[in-house]
Amino acid sequence: MRLTTPALLTTLLATSALADSMVVYTVCTGDKGTGDCRHNQAAWYSGFESGYIDANEGCRDPNVGSMNNLCMDWGNWRGHFYFDGQGKRCIKHKARMGNAPFMVRNRFAPN
Repeated sequence: MRLTTPALLTTLLATSALADSMVVYTVCTGDKGTGDCRHNQAAWYSGFESGYIDANEGCRDPNVGSMNNLCMDWGNWRGHFYFDGQGKRCIKHKARMGNAPFMVRNRFAPN
């Protein structure tokens, strides 16, 4: 089977977009985990690189490969990020794993 250049590019772009995801370990304080929550323990995964990042509210340089900016909006359960030479890419909350009151895993992936 032989792929044309446009088909190959489309396949590569779709594959890389699907590979971007982040798992955030959320730790909350207070009675039964209803107090302030921290999201600073997160793992970023993509088709090209991965690493541990701070996913707290706001924007920062995550220091993961060519990703140069990550912004999290926990109030709306979404975020966006930039890789060198690319435009803004969005992620949103996809799943909550576990129901422990003090620590929950949250998965984010492209819209």
